[in-house]
Order: sequence, then structure tokens, then C-alpha cells
Amino acid sequence: MTPSELIGMLGGAVGLVGGLAGMLSAFYQRKQTRLMQRQIDDLQGRDNSYAEWTLKWEQAADALKKVYPGYVTVKPSTVTNAYGLVFSAQLRQRIEHHLGKKIFWTNKFHPATLSKDELLNPAIQGVIVEVLHTVAEFKKEHTDWSRSLKLFP
Repeated sequence: MTPSELIGMLGGAVGLVGGLAGMLSAFYQRKQTRLMQRQIDDLQGRDNSYAEWTLKWEQAADALKKVYPGYVTVKPSTVTNAYGLVFSAQLRQRIEHHLGKKIFWTNKFHPATLSKDELLNPAIQGVIVEVLHTVAEFKKEHTDWSRSLKLFP
């Protein structure tokens, strides 16, 4: 084998290795691009979800601020706090743990300031959904009390 043939074979081997490296690089770059696009899509979906849950949280907080200080007449000469009437004891505990605090001396409900991560937490979302569902059921079953609590627009 002559030196020129050896150099030619060596050049061919280097070219083959370079070609394979280029192909692997293109494959890896394409894989990275897909991963980045998926991450961008996930972030956009998360932002859309955040906007949706922000609206639900505002509705739930508004309902809680109306229900907590309210009183309704259940029988003649018998008035009861609407908060205990609308929400079960277990749900009230979850509300006070996740969504805000009752302030006894002012008789108001103070909603918590939820961060984006808290608002996207499935446990908190579950409480928000349960509050909205319970208030909707209460409005359907007790329209007169709902009007007095100003739950209807």
C-alpha cells in the first residue's frame, strides 16, 4: 500500500466519522428542538390554566365573602349564620386551611393571597371547585336565602 493510498483511506475514514458525527448532531439538535417546543407548549398551557383558575378563585372568594358574614332566617324568630348552613363542617375546615381565614371580630372572610403554584395545586383546585359547586347547589335550592346573601348578580 502506497502512502497516497493510506492517506486516501485515512481521509475517507475521517470523512466517514465526520459524516456520522454530523448526522448524530442533526438528530440530537432535532430532539432538543422538539423538547424545547414541548416545554414551551406546557408553559403556555400552564399560563392558560392559571388564568382559568384565577377566575374560578375570584368567584369562590367573592362567594365566601358574601356567605360568611351573612345570616338567614330559618324559622320565625330563628336566625343562623349562612356560612355554617351552606358549607359542611369538613368543607369549612378545608376552606379555612387552603382558601382564607374567618376574622371573628370583624365578621368577615379574608381570602388568602394564592401564588401561581398554590393556585395550580390540585388540592386547592379541588376545594375551589367544591366551594363553587356547593354555592351553585345552595343558590338552586334556596333562591330566597341566596338573594338575601346577594349571591345572585
